[in-house]
Amino acid sequence: FIMNNVIIKQLLVNIFDDIINKYIVYKNPFRLVMIKSKYCYICNKNTKINCNYRYVNTYIKNNMVGWIYCNECKNKVDIAEYFYYYNSNVLQYSLVNKLFNQKIIFYRLSSVKKKTIINDAILLEHSGDILRIWNNNSIGIMVSWEKKKLVYSKCIPLYNVIYFNRNLFGYSIKNFPIKNLNNKWIKLIKKEYTYLYKWEIFLIILKRYNIYIPKILLKKMFYFWFKPNLIKKLPQ
Repeated sequence: FIMNNVIIKQLLVNIFDDIINKYIVYKNPFRLVMIKSKYCYICNKNTKINCNYRYVNTYIKNNMVGWIYCNECKNKVDIAEYFYYYNSNVLQYSLVNKLFNQKIIFYRLSSVKKKTIINDAILLEHSGDILRIWNNNSIGIMVSWEKKKLVYSKCIPLYNVIYFNRNLFGYSIKNFPIKNLNNKWIKLIKKEYTYLYKWEIFLIILKRYNIYIPKILLKKMFYFWFKPNLIKKLPQ
């Protein structure tokens, strides 16, 4: 009986290994240019009719990125697409498009080390995937603003934008304007709200117990807490 269990277990492992190994080959989308229209790039076979095209639902779809496949390989592409979005560091275009052209306020640090509040920023469609996972542990949002007839863009921490735009983002993930997120994104977005909650609790404590902190020092603490600019981590 024990031997049979070992054999069955090994058989299942071999089956799953085989499925996963085959899946890894076709999971990634690719540029759909200079390709054959009657050739399935999933099963690598010629077809009698034109194959199906499926573009990724992110900003890079404009670069013709996706999959080309025959009818028999549709289920494989369904799995590949799910895997791609689940592991992607950007949100699907159809989810973020409701944020485009929203007027927002945010706090930034300029190139001359000047800290300022930008009151007339906007989330522009041509800025690309405006929400992205940064350094695998935080979320950045791409904002744009105009100054002296020039348009500037910058990726800043999401909590920076949430804090100054409660009318759009509210006070918890329940109010977040984008729904149907997977667990990875939900966890990171909750982290952004929690970060803000701690700052606001700190201010409430100061007020509740009449604790005075000089304004200039409070501003420095605010800057330290909000870190207006995202910094790319160097390889370990």
